[in-house]
Amino acid sequence: MGLKSKVVLAHQTLTGGDAIGHDILGMYRTLTGLGYEAYIYAENYLGDLASFRFDKRELLRLISRPDNVLIYHHSVFWAEGEEILKRCKARVILKYHNITPPEFFEPYSPLHFDQTSKGREQTARLLESIDQGWWFADSEFNRQDLLGCGLCKERAVVVPPFHSLEAWAEVKPNISLVRNVLMSKRKQIFFLGRVAPNKGHKHLLGIVKAFRATFHEEIHLWITGGIDPYLGGYMDELNDTIRDGQLEDNVSFTDKLPLQDIKALFLASDAFLCMSEHEGFCVPIIEAQYLRLPLVTYGGTALRETAGRKQIVLDTVDYNLAAASLYTVFHDRDVKEFCQEEGYQNVSDRFSHERIKETFRLSFNKVIGSEPA
Repeated sequence: MGLKSKVVLAHQTLTGGDAIGHDILGMYRTLTGLGYEAYIYAENYLGDLASFRFDKRELLRLISRPDNVLIYHHSVFWAEGEEILKRCKARVILKYHNITPPEFFEPYSPLHFDQTSKGREQTARLLESIDQGWWFADSEFNRQDLLGCGLCKERAVVVPPFHSLEAWAEVKPNISLVRNVLMSKRKQIFFLGRVAPNKGHKHLLGIVKAFRATFHEEIHLWITGGIDPYLGGYMDELNDTIRDGQLEDNVSFTDKLPLQDIKALFLASDAFLCMSEHEGFCVPIIEAQYLRLPLVTYGGTALRETAGRKQIVLDTVDYNLAAASLYTVFHDRDVKEFCQEEGYQNVSDRFSHERIKETFRLSFNKVIGSEPA
């Protein structure tokens, strides 16, 4: 691939605060570091990323050339994106982040049900129409999802998402919050992720109730993540569960928090608890491991794969077993330290920035054929 070849990364929305935004920016920085001329096209540029704004006419000009490359990030239904792909003459790589099954949203939000339904239908169309494209999947779970839809295995490779784990070292935790959490006599558990029906919040509440009833110890659950106004019915159900279980003093929904507060909760909590029912990767798991917070997680979808070996991973969503696992982490120092060290090793061995960068580079070169001169 010569110096005149260019790469365009495309996604419906570019924002620096989410997992897909980190993946796009990681690819961009890697490509430019390797000598490629790279651009990012999005329908929406949020936050301080407007400087990446790229004119659509220039996008269409670049992807009309077969020696250029389009890396299309697929995570939501994007009508404009599909039209761009139809007009693309460049080589195509699709990064598959998975799309939440619509049945999770059907009882709560016609909007989210419609968008996720359209997104999964779009996945099928893209698999059929882009027969010469390559698909990079965040996880083996995502790759198997694609193969199940008919993609030939030679065109599907696992490329874990770029992230910003190393940036946590530069974040100063909110010391006041750390102090307040640590001064509590209750054990503290943490979950990070948007408040959505696939994330398993009802299971988290059930585990807190089971722990309190079985072990007669006080426990507190922090749930940090954006609260969606279109999912008010789901939030109402969670609040009803809290009230019916008399868990008002045991659960805090914080909504979105600044990084300083999130790091404080990672550092001051006793365990990270995840019972999500659908994940294509789950970056918060490796964030917890990187910051040495012991993990207790359900192993469905991509969770077991991301968590890695020698971690507490449950085969089923079992409230009593999860509660017992938490109790063991809280009271057995050897188990706690083992989980901490093996979790950190999982990130170091499989998901370090350099490891992901090298996996992406090798996979990209396999598609393109060579590096820039």
